[in-house]
Amino acid sequence: MSIQVVPAIIPKSFHDLSSRVQEVKSFADLVQVDILDGKYVPEKSWPYTVPNDPDFEKIKSEGEGLPFWKDVQFEVDLMIENPENVWRDWIRVGASRIIVHLESTENMPKILKEFKEENVSKDSFLYSQIGIAIQIGTGNEELYPYLEDIDFVQCMGIEKIGFQGQEFDERVLEKIKDIKKMKPDIAVTVDGGMDEKTIPLVHDAGVERVAVGSALYESENIKETYDFFSSL
Repeated sequence: MSIQVVPAIIPKSFHDLSSRVQEVKSFADLVQVDILDGKYVPEKSWPYTVPNDPDFEKIKSEGEGLPFWKDVQFEVDLMIENPENVWRDWIRVGASRIIVHLESTENMPKILKEFKEENVSKDSFLYSQIGIAIQIGTGNEELYPYLEDIDFVQCMGIEKIGFQGQEFDERVLEKIKDIKKMKPDIAVTVDGGMDEKTIPLVHDAGVERVAVGSALYESENIKETYDFFSSL
């Protein structure tokens, strides 16, 4: 069984996001957008690069949505402090999957409760999924209480998150196996350090999906690299 490859983008601007989605929309049906606030992680991405970014306010108010939303699904990875304040905004602009980092908030039970209440029907136009990301240094026992309330888990495959091109940390392999033992049917993604050498390792550990940034976008042929990674 092949693994699903999800192109991962840290957008510098709305235009940058549009151009990067344009590069993959003909063959990738899911794109991950990493949102960085400069607080939870040191770097900033769009829309935090510009205070009250007019492009973001426009797509929120006019319902235009994220670029090419008719062609691809968007998974928004909220690498930000207090994601409880903004996750609704991202669903409004077209995200079909929201990722909240376990270490970024003290209100995870509240987030999951409100998310479930507002996604009461899978037939709803606004229906979306929610996952929790967990860092290398966080014990899995902190994640386990939430496994029944989420759709998937994202294990960070690197120690220094918020930067693409970081070295893979093999400690994530045991984290994956432990999560799968606790809840075998939970979908697991790995984000960070993914390339032709590491994708087979996480796939063998039980991962169904990998988010790939620099190894994909910095390759000579994005489509060929995507297909190659998908076959591993």
